Amino acid sequence: MASTDEPFERRILAALRRIVHAIDLHSRQLMSQCEVTTPQLVCLHMLSLEGRLTSKSLAEKIRINASTLVGILDRLEAKGLVARERSQEDRRSVFVTLTNEGVAFVAKAPSPLHSALVDGLRRLSSADQERLAASLEEIVGLMQADQLDEVPVLAASRYGRRVDKSESGAPELSQDQGERR
Repeated sequence: MASTDEPFERRILAALRRIVHAIDLHSRQLMSQCEVTTPQLVCLHMLSLEGRLTSKSLAEKIRINASTLVGILDRLEAKGLVARERSQEDRRSVFVTLTNEGVAFVAKAPSPLHSALVDGLRRLSSADQERLAASLEEIVGLMQADQLDEVPVLAASRYGRRVDKSESGAPELSQDQGERR
């Protein structure tokens, strides 16, 4: 059995920690500059790309569970960036659209991804982009993280926030902050 002190394991751990730190810093920047969290910005960008969506469809497209989306939409609606409307045909369905303020916000908003990452990815060949995506997906699988509820791209900071335990004793992710609760 391999020791946990093998150099490749330390390199991987160090790289993952640097990535998490960069994500945290970017999320804090978004919050201070735009007054939205990364998950909120992901929702806004998706609505800008796709137009009017049901909340179920939006949750699927940004890969979060529907109950998490409710909190995100509550905050975006309170800021006047989205509007929700219950379907007349199926009262269980709720449609989400950007408001005029939301459209203007998205037009000025940065990417939810760190700009240096976006720039670096654009410089890679298609084959290198595909290889990198496959490697990251493999890491997700190796960590069995593909079995977890997904948090939108580059979830906001969890530092300095309360950690609650679920009934199983494991920390839970809260609504739209990507934080543990």
